[in-house]
Amino acid sequence: MPTIINPHPRQQPHDLKPGERFDPACIYIHDSGAVYCGRHVGTEATYTPQAWSCLGLGPTYIDGAITFACETCHSHGGR
Repeated sequence: MPTIINPHPRQQPHDLKPGERFDPACIYIHDSGAVYCGRHVGTEATYTPQAWSCLGLGPTYIDGAITFACETCHSHGGR
């Protein structure tokens, strides 16, 4: 699991649990590798929350040389 980047437990990197809601201010990664912010994760994601992990607060998440960003907000190389 990545380094904790926010002191609020719901915004620390963690696997989602059934019934947990997506936070619009956080960025999430799916088991398949898809990355979306809480605003763009989609309604269908609520059927399989266990397949999503919160990377933390913010529009992007940097882990070493890899930058994760929402595929909708930053499509085609960013805005």
